[in-house]
Amino acid sequence: MKNDDIRNFLFEFNLSNLSTQEAIKASEIEVLTFLDYRVNLITPYNFIEALLEILCQNKTQLKEQIKILFVISTKIIQCFYFHRDEIYDVLFQTITGLSNTKRDRYNKV
Repeated sequence: MKNDDIRNFLFEFNLSNLSTQEAIKASEIEVLTFLDYRVNLITPYNFIEALLEILCQNKTQLKEQIKILFVISTKIIQCFYFHRDEIYDVLFQTITGLSNTKRDRYNKV
């Protein structure tokens, strides 16, 4: 998430007192300090791993196929991650009809 997105979000919820980058950072640090920096970050990899582990426990006869599915899933996630900019550019252009140069200007707003 970009700083502009955060500012727009805060403005929409009348939290404009947090509109400066320093105020946002101070707020984030306050929250992280309160949580003692223990943040549970769920990634697509974690989700696939947990889902396939549950499947493996419920369907023990499919254990080998689930292992193969795990390898394939992680490769797909890696491929998506490595090519995310190109994928997002195509999605942006498809959804909005704007060119990639307009995407850059759109992100700056």
